[in-house]
Amino acid sequence: MIRKIESPPVIGYMPIKYQMMALMCKRQISIPVYLPIGNSILIRVESYDTFADIKQRVIEEFGINSHRIRPEMFRFFEIVNFENEELEESPINEAQIVWDIMTYWELAKEKYKEANSPPPAFFLMLKVVYCF
Repeated sequence: MIRKIESPPVIGYMPIKYQMMALMCKRQISIPVYLPIGNSILIRVESYDTFADIKQRVIEEFGINSHRIRPEMFRFFEIVNFENEELEESPINEAQIVWDIMTYWELAKEKYKEANSPPPAFFLMLKVVYCF
C-alpha cells in the first residue's frame, strides 16, 4: 500500500535554551493547558508536535467525553495577561508547532524586560467553539 506523506509544518523559530537542552537529552517539554473553568493539566510536547497533534491528548487528559462533544469543536487560544490590563486572547492555528509558540513567548518576555517593563504572562487555554 502506498500512502502520500504530507509535508511537515515549517518551523518558524530557532529553539531556545531549554528547548535545545530537551532535544539534546531526548526529552519532552511539559506545558500547562487550562480550561476556562480554571482546571489545568501538564501535557508533554515533542519538538515537532502541532496543536492538532496534542488536541486529542489534552481532551483525554481532561476526561472530556469525545462522543458527547466532538473534538473538532475544541480550539486552543493564546491568553496574554498584561499587568493592569484585561486579558487578550487569540485563536491558535492548529498547524502551528507548539514549541514555536513557546519560543515566541520567551522572546516577547525578553523584549519587555529590555524595555524595563513587566512582561506579560502567556498561557494556553482549550475552549469549545459553538457553531450556530
